[in-house]
Amino acid sequence: MKLRTFAGVAGVALVALVTGAAGGSAACNVVPPSFAGDGSGSVSGYAVTNVRWDPAPGDPARLVAVRFELDAAATQVASSPDGGASWFPCSPAGTEWVCPLGGFPVALAGALRIVAVE
Repeated sequence: MKLRTFAGVAGVALVALVTGAAGGSAACNVVPPSFAGDGSGSVSGYAVTNVRWDPAPGDPARLVAVRFELDAAATQVASSPDGGASWFPCSPAGTEWVCPLGGFPVALAGALRIVAVE
């Protein structure tokens, strides 16, 4: 009978030790400061300025590109003219980023979203 009690106590102690170690490991994860954010309106992270839409030549109902500037360096950028349903990769061009939109309909361009990676 005492052997079963000892085994039960040892099992509970082992579970407590493993649980405590896992929690302690998660508590010491450190994420370095970075530019990050998502949402609408004022969002922490990159500041996007000087947004310009390029209409298609001869067809102002379509967009060929969106251009903008970021307040900090980025390595990858993508934009969505319709709030996240369609995504287009962007390329740096001097101080601005240019995202070719391939004739995206102006009528569908309701909310610009930009994702940038440091």
